[in-house]
Amino acid sequence: TTVRQYAVAWQSAQVTREHSTRNTDVALRLHVLPHIGGRTLGSVRPSDMQALVKTLSATLAPGTVRETYKVAGRMFAAAVDDRILAASPCHRIRLPRDDRPEVVAPSVEEITALAGTVQPRYRALVVLLAGSGLRIGEALGLNVSDVDFLRRTVKVERQRLPSGRIGPPKTLKSARTVPIGQVVIDELAAHLAAYPGGGPLFTLSTGKPLAYRTWRSIWARAA
Repeated sequence: TTVRQYAVAWQSAQVTREHSTRNTDVALRLHVLPHIGGRTLGSVRPSDMQALVKTLSATLAPGTVRETYKVAGRMFAAAVDDRILAASPCHRIRLPRDDRPEVVAPSVEEITALAGTVQPRYRALVVLLAGSGLRIGEALGLNVSDVDFLRRTVKVERQRLPSGRIGPPKTLKSARTVPIGQVVIDELAAHLAAYPGGGPLFTLSTGKPLAYRTWRSIWARAA
Protein backbone atom coordinates (compact mmCIF):
# COMPACT_ATOMS: atom_id res chain seq x y z
CA THR A 1 0.00 0.00 0.00
CA THR A 2 1.42 3.38 -0.99
CA VAL A 3 1.20 6.45 1.19
CA ARG A 4 -1.08 8.05 -1.38
CA GLN A 5 -3.47 5.09 -1.46
CA TYR A 6 -3.75 4.99 2.30
CA ALA A 7 -4.02 8.79 2.60
CA VAL A 8 -6.99 8.90 0.23
CA ALA A 9 -8.83 6.18 2.15
CA TRP A 10 -7.93 7.67 5.55
CA GLN A 11 -8.94 11.19 4.58
CA SER A 12 -12.31 10.09 3.19
CA ALA A 13 -13.14 8.37 6.50
CA GLN A 14 -12.45 11.40 8.71
CA VAL A 15 -15.36 13.07 10.49
CA THR A 16 -14.27 16.69 10.88
CA ARG A 17 -15.62 20.17 10.43
CA GLU A 18 -15.21 22.10 7.19
CA HIS A 19 -12.16 24.05 8.34
CA SER A 20 -10.31 20.96 9.59
CA THR A 21 -11.22 19.02 6.46
CA ARG A 22 -9.78 21.77 4.28
CA ASN A 23 -6.57 21.99 6.31
CA THR A 24 -6.07 18.23 6.13
CA ASP A 25 -6.58 18.25 2.38
CA VAL A 26 -4.09 21.06 1.86
CA ALA A 27 -1.46 19.41 4.07
CA LEU A 28 -1.69 16.08 2.27
CA ARG A 29 -2.29 17.19 -1.30
CA LEU A 30 0.20 20.06 -1.45
CA HIS A 31 2.91 19.15 1.04
CA VAL A 32 3.03 15.45 1.97
CA LEU A 33 1.97 13.42 -1.03
CA PRO A 34 4.13 15.21 -3.64
CA HIS A 35 7.19 14.09 -1.65
CA ILE A 36 6.35 10.63 -0.29
CA GLY A 37 3.01 9.73 -1.89
CA GLY A 38 4.58 7.13 -4.18
CA ARG A 39 6.42 5.35 -1.38
CA THR A 40 4.98 2.28 0.30
CA LEU A 41 3.87 2.92 3.88
CA GLY A 42 6.40 0.49 5.31
CA SER A 43 9.34 2.09 3.51
CA VAL A 44 8.97 5.52 5.16
CA ARG A 45 11.47 5.94 7.99
CA PRO A 46 11.85 8.69 10.63
CA SER A 47 14.82 9.97 8.63
CA ASP A 48 12.49 10.41 5.64
CA MET A 49 10.07 12.43 7.74
CA GLN A 50 12.91 14.55 9.06
CA ALA A 51 14.03 15.19 5.49
CA LEU A 52 10.46 16.12 4.55
CA VAL A 53 10.25 18.60 7.42
CA LYS A 54 13.54 20.18 6.35
CA THR A 55 12.40 20.44 2.73
CA LEU A 56 9.11 22.06 3.69
CA SER A 57 10.87 24.45 6.07
CA ALA A 58 12.77 25.97 3.15
CA THR A 59 9.59 27.50 1.71
CA LEU A 60 6.87 27.33 4.38
CA ALA A 61 6.36 29.15 7.66
CA PRO A 62 7.19 27.17 10.82
CA GLY A 63 3.53 27.04 11.83
CA THR A 64 2.51 25.57 8.47
CA VAL A 65 5.27 22.95 8.68
CA ARG A 66 4.16 21.94 12.16
CA GLU A 67 0.50 21.64 11.13
CA THR A 68 1.47 19.59 8.06
CA TYR A 69 3.56 17.28 10.22
CA LYS A 70 0.65 16.84 12.66
CA VAL A 71 -1.61 15.73 9.82
CA ALA A 72 1.00 13.25 8.61
CA GLY A 73 1.43 12.02 12.17
CA ARG A 74 -2.28 11.32 12.55
CA MET A 75 -2.34 9.47 9.25
CA PHE A 76 0.61 7.22 10.12
CA ALA A 77 -0.80 6.62 13.62
CA ALA A 78 -4.02 5.42 11.98
CA ALA A 79 -1.97 3.01 9.84
CA VAL A 80 -0.49 1.60 13.04
CA ASP A 81 -3.99 1.22 14.52
CA ASP A 82 -5.05 -0.56 11.33
CA ARG A 83 -2.10 -2.94 11.83
CA ILE A 84 -0.63 -2.01 8.47
CA LEU A 85 2.47 -0.60 10.18
CA ALA A 86 4.27 -1.82 13.27
CA ALA A 87 5.38 1.69 14.20
CA SER A 88 4.90 5.24 12.95
CA PRO A 89 7.83 7.02 11.28
CA CYS A 90 6.72 10.25 12.99
CA HIS A 91 8.94 9.74 16.00
CA ARG A 92 11.50 12.13 17.50
CA ILE A 93 11.32 14.52 14.56
CA ARG A 94 12.86 17.92 15.11
CA LEU A 95 10.43 20.64 14.01
CA PRO A 96 11.21 24.27 13.20
CA ARG A 97 10.78 26.79 15.97
CA ASP A 98 8.07 29.37 15.63
CA ASP A 99 9.97 32.62 16.14
CA ARG A 100 7.06 34.94 15.51
CA PRO A 101 6.93 37.80 18.03
CA GLU A 102 4.23 37.86 20.67
CA VAL A 103 0.99 39.38 19.44
CA VAL A 104 0.53 42.91 20.79
CA ALA A 105 -3.04 44.03 21.31
CA PRO A 106 -3.90 47.33 19.60
CA SER A 107 -4.22 50.40 21.80
CA VAL A 108 -7.48 52.24 22.40
CA GLU A 109 -6.24 54.95 20.06
CA GLU A 110 -5.57 52.43 17.29
CA ILE A 111 -8.97 50.81 17.75
CA THR A 112 -10.64 54.22 17.64
CA ALA A 113 -8.76 55.06 14.46
CA LEU A 114 -9.86 51.81 12.80
CA ALA A 115 -13.46 52.29 13.90
CA GLY A 116 -13.40 55.78 12.41
CA THR A 117 -11.86 54.60 9.15
CA VAL A 118 -14.28 51.83 8.18
CA GLN A 119 -17.63 52.66 6.67
CA PRO A 120 -20.17 53.70 9.36
CA ARG A 121 -22.14 50.51 8.68
CA TYR A 122 -19.24 48.41 9.99
CA ARG A 123 -18.00 50.58 12.85
CA ALA A 124 -19.93 48.56 15.43
CA LEU A 125 -18.22 45.38 14.28
CA VAL A 126 -14.78 46.84 15.00
CA VAL A 127 -15.91 47.92 18.48
CA LEU A 128 -17.53 44.54 19.16
CA LEU A 129 -14.41 42.61 18.15
CA ALA A 130 -12.21 44.81 20.32
CA GLY A 131 -14.56 44.69 23.31
CA SER A 132 -15.54 41.04 23.30
CA GLY A 133 -12.69 38.88 22.01
CA LEU A 134 -15.01 37.09 19.59
CA ARG A 135 -13.51 35.42 16.56
CA ILE A 136 -14.47 37.16 13.34
CA GLY A 137 -16.53 34.14 12.21
CA GLU A 138 -18.45 34.23 15.51
CA ALA A 139 -19.16 37.95 15.20
CA LEU A 140 -20.36 37.57 11.61
CA GLY A 141 -22.61 34.69 12.72
CA LEU A 142 -24.47 36.75 15.31
CA ASN A 143 -28.15 37.51 14.95
CA VAL A 144 -29.84 40.55 16.46
CA SER A 145 -31.57 38.24 18.95
CA ASP A 146 -28.18 37.09 20.28
CA VAL A 147 -27.57 40.51 21.85
CA ASP A 148 -29.02 40.95 25.36
CA PHE A 149 -28.96 44.68 25.96
CA LEU A 150 -30.35 44.36 29.50
CA ARG A 151 -27.71 41.87 30.71
CA ARG A 152 -25.01 43.30 28.41
CA THR A 153 -24.07 39.99 26.83
CA VAL A 154 -23.88 38.33 23.42
CA LYS A 155 -24.66 34.66 22.91
CA VAL A 156 -22.29 32.73 20.64
CA GLU A 157 -24.06 29.71 19.14
CA ARG A 158 -22.77 29.65 15.58
CA GLN A 159 -20.13 31.05 13.24
CA ARG A 160 -20.10 32.17 9.63
CA LEU A 161 -17.57 30.07 7.75
CA PRO A 162 -15.24 31.45 5.04
CA SER A 163 -17.51 29.76 2.50
CA GLY A 164 -20.37 31.99 3.66
CA ARG A 165 -22.36 29.19 5.24
CA ILE A 166 -23.38 29.11 8.90
CA GLY A 167 -21.84 26.34 10.99
CA PRO A 168 -21.36 25.40 14.64
CA PRO A 169 -18.71 27.15 16.76
CA LYS A 170 -15.11 26.02 16.38
CA THR A 171 -15.32 23.73 19.43
CA LEU A 172 -18.04 22.69 21.87
CA LYS A 173 -16.58 25.04 24.48
CA SER A 174 -16.77 27.91 21.99
CA ALA A 175 -20.56 28.06 22.44
CA ARG A 176 -20.84 30.58 25.26
CA THR A 177 -22.36 33.79 26.57
CA VAL A 178 -19.87 36.66 26.50
CA PRO A 179 -20.16 39.76 28.71
CA ILE A 180 -19.53 43.08 26.97
CA GLY A 181 -19.04 46.58 28.26
CA GLN A 182 -21.36 49.55 28.03
CA VAL A 183 -19.25 51.07 25.23
CA VAL A 184 -19.97 48.03 23.06
CA ILE A 185 -23.65 47.96 24.03
CA ASP A 186 -24.06 51.63 23.12
CA GLU A 187 -22.34 51.07 19.78
CA LEU A 188 -24.56 48.09 18.95
CA ALA A 189 -27.67 50.05 19.92
CA ALA A 190 -26.64 52.88 17.60
CA HIS A 191 -25.90 50.36 14.88
CA LEU A 192 -29.38 48.80 15.07
CA ALA A 193 -31.00 52.22 15.18
CA ALA A 194 -29.24 53.14 11.94
CA TYR A 195 -29.52 49.71 10.27
CA PRO A 196 -32.58 47.95 11.75
CA GLY A 197 -33.31 44.33 11.04
CA GLY A 198 -34.36 41.12 12.71
CA GLY A 199 -31.90 38.65 11.23
CA PRO A 200 -28.09 38.81 11.01
CA LEU A 201 -26.58 41.56 13.15
CA PHE A 202 -24.15 42.71 10.46
CA THR A 203 -25.36 43.00 6.89
CA LEU A 204 -24.48 44.61 3.56
CA SER A 205 -26.44 47.54 2.19
CA THR A 206 -28.40 44.97 0.17
CA GLY A 207 -29.57 43.29 3.36
CA LYS A 208 -27.52 40.15 2.80
CA PRO A 209 -25.30 38.91 5.65
CA LEU A 210 -21.79 40.34 5.75
CA ALA A 211 -19.44 37.57 4.56
CA TYR A 212 -15.90 36.99 5.74
CA ARG A 213 -14.30 37.71 2.38
CA THR A 214 -16.06 41.06 2.13
CA TRP A 215 -15.08 41.95 5.67
CA ARG A 216 -11.46 40.96 5.03
CA SER A 217 -11.32 43.48 2.18
CA ILE A 218 -12.95 46.18 4.31
CA TRP A 219 -10.55 45.47 7.18
CA ALA A 220 -7.47 45.48 4.98
CA ARG A 221 -8.31 48.91 3.56
CA ALA A 222 -8.99 50.31 7.04
CA ALA A 223 -5.80 48.83 8.49
